[in-house]
Amino acid sequence: MNINLKTKSEKEAVTTYLSLLYRFHKLSDKELEVTVELILAYFKYLRLYGNAAAAAKLYLEKESRAVIMENLDMSAQVFRNYLTTLKKKNVLQEGMKLNTVLVPSVEKRGFNINISIGYEQEQSAE
Repeated sequence: MNINLKTKSEKEAVTTYLSLLYRFHKLSDKELEVTVELILAYFKYLRLYGNAAAAAKLYLEKESRAVIMENLDMSAQVFRNYLTTLKKKNVLQEGMKLNTVLVPSVEKRGFNINISIGYEQEQSAE
């Protein structure tokens, strides 16, 4: 089965992606919104430098934080509180790096998600 979800922007695409993964991260709506902004900042630097290590270092620098807080209409203290919460929920890992499981791989104009569901047949006791 192949399902295509059309969105109007990269932000909406990332939000949809994370919403599909809700069972794995269980973020509140606001935590999801903050995570989307973090991922978009990461993508900005990834495109700019073409290097995941550089993007991981720069996406939370002072200038980027200011843009993220402005986009979220959030004070620095509230933003720091959300970063702490996201660390506790394993969205942000050691060194404030995004958990790669939650970051979609960048394609030209979207993301691909492959889901495989398997099962092991129980053996009957005879």
